[in-house]
This record gives sequence, structure tokens and C-alpha cells, in this order.
Amino acid sequence: MNAQLEKTSAGLDMFKWVLVVAIVIATIWGNQWVDKQYADFPSAYRILGMLAAGAFSLAVALTTTKGKVFRVFANEARIEARKVVWPTRQETIQTTMVVILFTIIMALFLWAIDVSLVSLIEWIMGLGA
Repeated sequence: MNAQLEKTSAGLDMFKWVLVVAIVIATIWGNQWVDKQYADFPSAYRILGMLAAGAFSLAVALTTTKGKVFRVFANEARIEARKVVWPTRQETIQTTMVVILFTIIMALFLWAIDVSLVSLIEWIMGLGA
């Protein structure tokens, strides 16, 4: 009995995914067709139509098995994001200053190495001439 249910569910999911792809393709084709046939058609209506088709295809995709798994994942991610402890303004400013200072120090260090190596290579090249 369970195998029959899974087989039916898999077939229904496949149909839903084909429907989603068909809606996306029809939306793209319809947008291009309207653009060619009715050049003066307001863009706002075309955009609204594409958004509606996108929302419908998303709703269909979320009813599949993978869509349900994604909804659970997204809900858990939202719950975890609420648990994040964000730094205060002062902590953010202090951390930013440390990063800027470290970047300047590293830039000066790499510049000094570059100048030293260029001078060394010029001195070596001068000996051979």
C-alpha cells in the first residue's frame, strides 16, 4: 500500500514540475510575443502578469515533496536567524577600525617587500651588465 502511495506521489510531483516548467516557458514566450505584437502595451501590465505567473508556479512548486522540504528548511533557517546576537554599534565601529588598521599595516608591509625585491633585482641585474 505504501509503495503504491509513493509511486502516485512521485508521478504527481513529476506532473507538478512539468507544469512549473511549462508556466515559466509560457510566461517568457508570452512576454516576448506581447512585446512584438503590441509594442505600445504598458510594461506595468506585462510585469504584473509575469509576477502573477511566477507566484503561481512557485505555489505549485511548493506543493511538491521537495517544495515541502524546502519550506521546512526555510522555516528552521528563519528560527535560527532570530537567535543571532547582533553586535552593538560600538562593537561594530571598533571591529571596523581594527580591520581598517590591519589592512593599512598589511598594505605598507607588502609595499615594503615589493620595493625591497625590486631594488634587489635591479642591483642583481646591474651586476651582470
